[in-house]
Amino acid sequence: KESFSVKGPGPCSSSNYMSGCIPPSSFPAPSCTREMGWKEMKHSSTKPMTTGSSQTEIQDLKEQLEALRCQTEIYKAEYKTEHNDHKHTLQENRKLRKKREEMRQQVALLQEQLKIYEDDFRQERSDKQILQRLLSHKTTPNKEPVLVHRCNNEQQQLLGGEKKAQSGEKGKHHHPLCPKHSNRNNESA
Repeated sequence: KESFSVKGPGPCSSSNYMSGCIPPSSFPAPSCTREMGWKEMKHSSTKPMTTGSSQTEIQDLKEQLEALRCQTEIYKAEYKTEHNDHKHTLQENRKLRKKREEMRQQVALLQEQLKIYEDDFRQERSDKQILQRLLSHKTTPNKEPVLVHRCNNEQQQLLGGEKKAQSGEKGKHHHPLCPKHSNRNNESA
């Protein structure tokens, strides 16, 4: 009888199996195993079996079956782990896409604000330059500003009697330091 010791990564679900599992590379793909098994069974059913060799073959087949079951459990566990990892990755991708979209919107808002601030700054600078030009054109450095007298007493004198008397009285009290009125006060005295 051949001793069939199988060692591999991870525990097996069966309690009567030896100590481990056969690694995935030790077995052909499941479809190949099935086809090969059916072919072997057809050939073995036509050949007469001896009791010693048939017992050994049966034992070998049982051990291989148990190893395949164990390997299936390992594949199931690996699939479940990868499936969970894939789910987690998809969730992370969704979160990152959402965050990216929020950041895009925030950048767009900031760009709009920046454009508004730049436009306001340009407008203020333009207004300031226009104001400075206007001020520089109105006041020339050699001329002093001219004080314009806004007293309309001359117009009232042309109108006649009562208004002339009223304006004369007002003239005495109106702008006492004004040279125009001081001349009039001197004439009436």
